[in-house]
Amino acid sequence: MNSTKLGGYLLIIAPLMMLAVFMFLWDAVIGSPSEDLKGQEAVAAQMDLAMENITATRIIASLAGLGMVAMLFGYTFWARSVQGDDKKAGLLGTVAALILPVAAAAIMLSMDFHFAAADTWLDGDKENALIVATVGDSIATASTFVWAFVFIGIALTGIASALQATDTFDKSISAIVAVIATLMFIMNYSTIGDAGFIIFLLFMIVTVISGINLIRRGSAATAKSA
Repeated sequence: MNSTKLGGYLLIIAPLMMLAVFMFLWDAVIGSPSEDLKGQEAVAAQMDLAMENITATRIIASLAGLGMVAMLFGYTFWARSVQGDDKKAGLLGTVAALILPVAAAAIMLSMDFHFAAADTWLDGDKENALIVATVGDSIATASTFVWAFVFIGIALTGIASALQATDTFDKSISAIVAVIATLMFIMNYSTIGDAGFIIFLLFMIVTVISGINLIRRGSAATAKSA
């Protein structure tokens, strides 16, 4: 298996794992606070729910975080496959391959804020636990800067891949990824509600299709070098 095919498998498995956690596992096992709650009140309510079964919470939260980081690593492998001065728009792939791991590190940091908050809560210091959890929640869901880097990296990868593609399907799916990532970059600076969630789901679907295409591309590269 080459790195391109590994990136493809990550782009298939990671989004499906995230969707399973966010759409089914989290509410079924942990639960979500009322949508009427905002800010620190919502964080406190979620902490109460999460502490009822801390072991299950840690496992499910780890799966969600692992899915997000694995997806960004998948895009990183894709970016690396299109980087290089000898390739058309290879510089875009090089920049993306630098940006995406940094964004993944920021996501991992936000996860550790949540785990630290849980430990602080269990120690009885609920006030500081809420502060730490609020910071982690803000990084994970409301950090315009971190998500801007994510979408820029993915868009650059899609553009470089589309310019280098030699067949219609490869070129089309790469272009679609670039367009959707650009839209999500713009939405990152706006306040779109339900429409944003629909585009996010579309992005997950396109990511999975991109993973299939990347495996196809990796297999072709292996066959060509054999």
